[in-house]
Amino acid sequence: MSLTAVKAIFLEEKENMTNQNPCEAKADFEKWAKGFSGCSGGNIKGDYWICGIEWAGSLNESDLKFNDVTSPSAWKDDQKYRKWQLKSRYNQNALKLYAAMLDKTVTDYRQIGLASNGPFTRKSNTFKMNLYPISFRKDLKKLWTTWLPNKTGLPTKACYQKWCRDNRFPVIRGWVEEHSPKVIIGTSRDYMDDFVLAFGGKNAFQENIRKIKEQGEDIGAGRKLNWLELDGKSKGNRTLLVVTPFLGAQQGLNSNQLLQATGAKIAQRQKTLMI
Repeated sequence: MSLTAVKAIFLEEKENMTNQNPCEAKADFEKWAKGFSGCSGGNIKGDYWICGIEWAGSLNESDLKFNDVTSPSAWKDDQKYRKWQLKSRYNQNALKLYAAMLDKTVTDYRQIGLASNGPFTRKSNTFKMNLYPISFRKDLKKLWTTWLPNKTGLPTKACYQKWCRDNRFPVIRGWVEEHSPKVIIGTSRDYMDDFVLAFGGKNAFQENIRKIKEQGEDIGAGRKLNWLELDGKSKGNRTLLVVTPFLGAQQGLNSNQLLQATGAKIAQRQKTLMI
């Protein structure tokens, strides 16, 4: 689906949010969604963050538990657990991208992923998260099933996303201000506006959107990445936000060659920022 089509659907559903269906969440969902829900975790103090849209996977009512997420989770530092995590194509591609950023080849991803204190463990230099906390099999509005409004207090997925933009994204911006990562990678150009809002905040949103859309680089095979320098809470703390195509899929970063090229471009852009 094109970015224009996504925005059209969003605007249409936004118009349908009437006073009879306000975007007001239930208290237990609100507490959970404003914590580290939707995060695979790792070391939030690390230099490198990678952010998707939402976890993939089917969801039943019994699966959605509003547990204590006041602290981030992390991958376990044992081989069996991480071998299981590396079965995921998204995780494979995330580690391939990270390998390329470290000036290694993407084929080193497995060695990097299984190393002691490897990526997304508590002692790593990396953190993995999602914009939105609830998992869905696909990124489709119609998958907001009948039990979710009662569970969350939010009548539609569009309303849920609006609530997250208004309430969860400022919390995410707070994480950036507190920890000042060197690089944040958002893995979907269709959600560029959301990545900019979540990590850059609403005060500079319009200017940041203008900048990131102007600052693009070709990767190859018709793919492109966009980048933006984010201001930190204190002077001198700068974060590079890079928005890439999705890690996989037909129009995404679906080859080792594209992942290698993208990682190299991110690393070069980071070096430029540090000068």
